[in-house]
Amino acid sequence: MKNIELLVDDDFYEELLKMLPKDKVTLLDQTFIDNRKKFHDELNNFKNDEAGYTSYYETMKEMDNWIKQEYQS
Repeated sequence: MKNIELLVDDDFYEELLKMLPKDKVTLLDQTFIDNRKKFHDELNNFKNDEAGYTSYYETMKEMDNWIKQEYQS
């Protein structure tokens, strides 16, 4: 599968969607594209500096401790 980016006039957008075969084309919304970029950036950060990377488990543990402290205050 290949990714392409198209800029389409607003008045032609709906017509273009109708022309595309539903089983051959997947539309990606901007949120998906933004999240994919964030994931790619974080993966590169991990690959480039594994020692400075905090695991998900450690991050959740820190957040749990922070929440406990906030509720006790």
